[in-house]
Amino acid sequence: MNRNLYNIHILGIGFMLVFSAFITASFIESIVFKDLNRNGIGAKTGFYSLAIIYTCLGIANWFSPAVVKRLGCKISLFLSALPYTGFIFSMYEPYLWSVYTLSALLGAGGGVIWTANGEVIAKNSPGDTKAKNTGIFWSWFNSSMLMGNIFLFFYLGDAETIGDKQRHVIYLVLGVLCTLGTFSFLLLRPNDLSLTENDEAGIVPVQAESIIQPIKDAIKFGTTWQMRFLYCAIMFTGNLFNISP
Repeated sequence: MNRNLYNIHILGIGFMLVFSAFITASFIESIVFKDLNRNGIGAKTGFYSLAIIYTCLGIANWFSPAVVKRLGCKISLFLSALPYTGFIFSMYEPYLWSVYTLSALLGAGGGVIWTANGEVIAKNSPGDTKAKNTGIFWSWFNSSMLMGNIFLFFYLGDAETIGDKQRHVIYLVLGVLCTLGTFSFLLLRPNDLSLTENDEAGIVPVQAESIIQPIKDAIKFGTTWQMRFLYCAIMFTGNLFNISP
């Protein structure tokens, strides 16, 4: 297996493990908090937590290109996945302050992890392989919808509530799963496609752009007419998920 394909598979496996844990934890978060009802946590805490996560994620997306440019893809993926792991482990015995704090950190990390994901795919997709590599990644990622939910199906069965013992087992298993995914990002191998292409073409690299430039580019791109049309589809999809049972 060549280095490009290796990195795509490692990226996909890492996302599958991290989001198998996170998506499963999100699905049962409100039920867990409703059944817990202590440490300042109530039935609506889960909704507030998810609102904080996605608000911070939306804001972080504007700054994430600068973070990835400064830290590189591998370190960005690893560091941005750590809040996911911390959030899931904190659910072993959640407190209101820890839930909201880690929700904000997770949202900020979410903006970085998805930006770094796109960068890895771009750097490891020479020629016309981008469509194939994107398909490989998404096949790994979409399997995250299965793993955690299959675990819950067999572990919880027909249970209508989630007690302390069940919560401890669930979030320990999900936390270990997320930890494995987080550390798997460190297995990525360096492969800067743009540098390789420049060397082959005899192009001399220009001076590195300002760390603020990616933020300016993101804002400029976000105001284009294509993105304005896309915003309508994004808002429709988001509202659809919010009202779906």
